[in-house]
Amino acid sequence: MSEKKMTGREVLEEALRGCCSAYCDQYPRYEGELDLGDDYERYMNRLIKRSKNPFQRYFNTVGKRIAGIAVAAFIVLGCFMAVPSVRESTCMFLADNFAKFAEVILGKNGADSTRDKLETVYTLGMIPNGYVVEEFIITDIKTDMLWRNTNGERIILSQSIFSGTSIFDTEDSLHGALENSSSVLDYTIIERNDKKIAFSEKNGIKTFFWNDGKSEFLLTVPNSTSVEEALMLIDSMIQYG
Repeated sequence: MSEKKMTGREVLEEALRGCCSAYCDQYPRYEGELDLGDDYERYMNRLIKRSKNPFQRYFNTVGKRIAGIAVAAFIVLGCFMAVPSVRESTCMFLADNFAKFAEVILGKNGADSTRDKLETVYTLGMIPNGYVVEEFIITDIKTDMLWRNTNGERIILSQSIFSGTSIFDTEDSLHGALENSSSVLDYTIIERNDKKIAFSEKNGIKTFFWNDGKSEFLLTVPNSTSVEEALMLIDSMIQYG
C-alpha cells in the first residue's frame, strides 16, 4: 500500500514543526519548578469553572452579553406592556416626548451628504431700522450672523450644510394662522417664492426654517417683528462678501 500523498499545507506544517524543534533543542531545558503565582492559579480555576457551565458559550464575549441583556430587557418590557395601565402610561410618555420634535423635509431632495463645507455664505440684504451688527461667526460648515437693536432684541440668521433631512425643534411652539399655509404638527409650512418655510413661534420668538438643497437656514426674530416682515428679510438674502 502506497503512502498517502501529503498536501502542500501538511508539508509546510511538518517543516515548521521540525524547524521549531531544532530551534528549541539549542537551549537547555529548565528542570526547576515554575511558580506562576496565586493570581494565575485563580484565573485558571475560574476559566475551568466557567468551561463547565453549559450556558457559558452563550455569554463568553462582550457582544453576546450585550445581546443577552437586550433580549432580557425586551422580555421584561413585553411583560409590563401586557398590563393595560402600564401600556397606556408608557405610550403617553413616549408620545409627549417625541412629539416635541418633528423631522422636516422641505422640498429639496437628493442632497449631497458628502459635502464638507458651505459653497456660498448668505446674509440678509435688508435689516430693520434700529438694528446694528452684533457678531458674525463664519466657519466652513456653519455661520451665525447676529443683529441687535437698542431694546436688546436680536435677529439671528444661521446657515449650515444640508444633509437631506433636518430636525426642527418644535417644542412648545404655537400654530400659526397664516393665509396660503398648511398647519402640520407644531409648525406651519409657508410656501413663498418657490421656498417651503417651516414657521414656529414660542417664548416670544418667531423661527423660520428652510433649505435650498445645499444649505439649511434658520432665521429667528423677536415677537415685535411680524411674520410678513420676517419673510421680507428672507426674500432680501444676498451672497455675503
